[in-house]
Amino acid sequence: MAIERIGPSLYSEGGTVFEPQVATIFTDTQTLVTEGTTHLRHREVYCDRLEERRRAAQAEPLTASERSKIWRSGVDLIIQPDLVLIRPDPDQIDRVLEADELLQEIVNKQRIRFQLASNAKVFAALTKRGELWRIASDAVTTEEMKERIRNARMKLEGRAIYYYSPATGTRFLTLNEMRMLAGLNAAELHQHLTEIQTYCQRYSKRGGLEVDFFKGRASLRTAFRDARLPADDEEALRAEYQRLCRLFEEHVPPHLRSDDVVVEEWRLAMHDALYPLEEHSTETHEWLGLAAPFRKHVKWLPGGRLKRGHLDFDPVFDKLTEVQLKAFENQQNRRARAIILNFVRDYGDLEYINVGWINESLSRAHRPERGHRDVYVVAIKRASEDREHVHMLRMQKWDMTFRLDHGKSAETAMFETEEYTEYTQDRYLGCRRLGMNLFGPVRIGKISELYRGTQTKLAGTPIWTPYFEREYVPGIATDRLTEEHWNRPGYAERLAQLLGQAAASSLIVGRGDGRTEGSPDQDLIVFFDDGDEVVVERDKMIESLVVMHHTGSFWHFQPPLCRFAAAYARPVLRRWDKLPDPAAFARIYLDAMIGRFTDIQREYREDRHAFEHLFHLRHVRPEGNFAHRWQCVLRRLDETDPAALKDAVAAWLKRTAT
Repeated sequence: MAIERIGPSLYSEGGTVFEPQVATIFTDTQTLVTEGTTHLRHREVYCDRLEERRRAAQAEPLTASERSKIWRSGVDLIIQPDLVLIRPDPDQIDRVLEADELLQEIVNKQRIRFQLASNAKVFAALTKRGELWRIASDAVTTEEMKERIRNARMKLEGRAIYYYSPATGTRFLTLNEMRMLAGLNAAELHQHLTEIQTYCQRYSKRGGLEVDFFKGRASLRTAFRDARLPADDEEALRAEYQRLCRLFEEHVPPHLRSDDVVVEEWRLAMHDALYPLEEHSTETHEWLGLAAPFRKHVKWLPGGRLKRGHLDFDPVFDKLTEVQLKAFENQQNRRARAIILNFVRDYGDLEYINVGWINESLSRAHRPERGHRDVYVVAIKRASEDREHVHMLRMQKWDMTFRLDHGKSAETAMFETEEYTEYTQDRYLGCRRLGMNLFGPVRIGKISELYRGTQTKLAGTPIWTPYFEREYVPGIATDRLTEEHWNRPGYAERLAQLLGQAAASSLIVGRGDGRTEGSPDQDLIVFFDDGDEVVVERDKMIESLVVMHHTGSFWHFQPPLCRFAAAYARPVLRRWDKLPDPAAFARIYLDAMIGRFTDIQREYREDRHAFEHLFHLRHVRPEGNFAHRWQCVLRRLDETDPAALKDAVAAWLKRTAT
């Protein structure tokens, strides 16, 4: 049954842009009412229409009770030029979703959003439908944030000292910009202070302040309003200016007092001020228990939902024009549906699934980028379990597309991709055998795709792209711990112990990248304490330290371990000025590292056969395949003197710390 309409079209002339207005859907009769300018009027119009039909059918008029029920059954809409917003009643969420389905008959699903997105019932309903993408805040890369903030600089009547929010129309003044006014002459200082004083009391047509203070409070506006700013008394003017600066400083946390888009905390805070969360969006990482670094970096994708246990792919792809589909049908959207299909096949009792793409690397390590590093987050709920699970999927970085783009034949690309998948899993097992506390298990999956790379003659060729899947561990990467953590009693000492133990395994398996020949020891690239090591807490104390991925393992398999002493002193040195007792931290870390190294070495020497024959089914190729690297790493472990290794790391600690 097609939706019935009472009143003018939602669209303005031309049929693509909405005419701003309000509307109401009545799901019982599948009727959209647009006649009138208020939702109250829509209910009157709708009831009048029903009365006409009842009179024509010679039926009794509506009772007061029936009218009241009809009024409550309406689902209100707010029509904007580019969006239709559903105003949901969380206590009638099924009716709201029914209205959404009806509305999709005449409005593209991408242009329908929900107000109250952060309401628990609304969030749960959309999650269960596999439609997190419809209420999630936009994903923004770090570079996009930086560019937005740089472009936000603007002026009023003087210098460009403000950051302008296009969403609210407010100009934000930071403490840093306020302090910079000290270098102006008396006339310019007076001009800018009176400008701030005037505009921080004014409101724009959108209802926001013309000028506001970044991280300041209302009391600061009051202080500016009442400030005496004499133009003819420079000494008094500057005294008042300094007083206002001190008041401003009291409001702003120390880590936000300098304007620097490179500093993550300041960048995120300023971006939030310039682009506040709209009511039809919510921050999904909080609901799913994802760590703070995921915020703004997960783009949730249309995929599909489960109806009575069976997959129904989202029809959003079916109703697009060819031009729209070309823009919308990107690699991430295709892969999301392939991943969903795999999960439905692998888990027979799925209730719902949502897939998001992480739009950039969240590591602070700035590791060399080679190959594809796409990472996806998958939120699922199984009927056999009473809680939701979050999984991380890391696409194999050197896949068939990468190899085909580098001129390989299809057969060679497929063989080398399979070989690399095996190599990655062998490294995982090798790391675990050498004491690394790797989180697992890790499952291997594949998605079927069509090649769309640079070899045009192979365009459309079926290829298979592997990925590695594991459950997500709620925790904090060791390189993101803050002063608040260090101030907890015993926290630093516990981290020093666990980090030292983790360092031993990381050192043994040679995690890193780059060349070692001809490079100074302090310049060797080592992957440790830069995002893969995660602290799991309980009651605000460290319970364990797990390694989420063995990136770069068995890369450095030949150089003597003492050459990496400088790299394994860095976890202490980079924290030196932040630790309550850096000398104690260094001592505990180094003792734990060498103690764990000695234990692993002893275990190997006591059971050489188990270690050396673990990969005996793999053919050894001296040019450097995994079986060869495994032998080299074991030999190096046996030959390394723990005392000499300890002295080497201690020397770097002493040299740099002093």
